[in-house]
Amino acid sequence: MANKNPIQTAEFKAQQVPKHGDRALGKVIGTRYPADVDAALRQIADHQGYIRQAIEEKLRADGLLPER
Repeated sequence: MANKNPIQTAEFKAQQVPKHGDRALGKVIGTRYPADVDAALRQIADHQGYIRQAIEEKLRADGLLPER
């Protein structure tokens, strides 16, 4: 049976936030791709990381995200 009154320390709460590297992740945004793009992405071992990096680079290039 689960603990109904767990002690939620700051360390515990920090572990509950999904991260990518040293940055916390936001909410899920789902997208669908054309079949050929989907097939190419699925061949990449870390396709989620690849997509994150590509989108971040495009947002910075378009001036929608500040440079790090």
